[in-house]
Amino acid sequence: MSTRASFRASRSEYMYGAAAPDLFTESGFDYTESRPPRVERDPVPGRINGIFRMVILVSVVIAMVCCLRVGLAAASVGTAIEAETLDAQIEQARSLGSDLEVQQSRLTNSTQLRVSATGLGMVAPESTVTIVLDEDVVVTDTEGDLSFSGTTSAIANQA
Repeated sequence: MSTRASFRASRSEYMYGAAAPDLFTESGFDYTESRPPRVERDPVPGRINGIFRMVILVSVVIAMVCCLRVGLAAASVGTAIEAETLDAQIEQARSLGSDLEVQQSRLTNSTQLRVSATGLGMVAPESTVTIVLDEDVVVTDTEGDLSFSGTTSAIANQA
């Protein structure tokens, strides 16, 4: 019997009567499942599989070590360049400091000052006078600011 007939038997065409015949239990019906033929494959031996996994693991570890080495090399090159820049700046600052010391000693040399003053047309004074000033009458408050009212009262007390 075909599957079409069994399908019809399972539908509700049999509205009248006791029951539809059970077509699947007949002895003449033979059902075979169609599958492609089984092909026996030789499985990969466990030893080769383990060796393959070990090779992959070692390759991953080597790749990680190489990446780490490249990263550290890049960081050390950057640090070396920065150190050379700092050394150059320190050397430049030392050179500038030496130049400033030479210029300061030249400008404070009394002989050099006399020569420069004479070149500008200046002469030494004939006499010197000392002026003695009275005590300052300007008064400051507790914060160190000038106090106008305190100064006026100090002037009034002096007079």
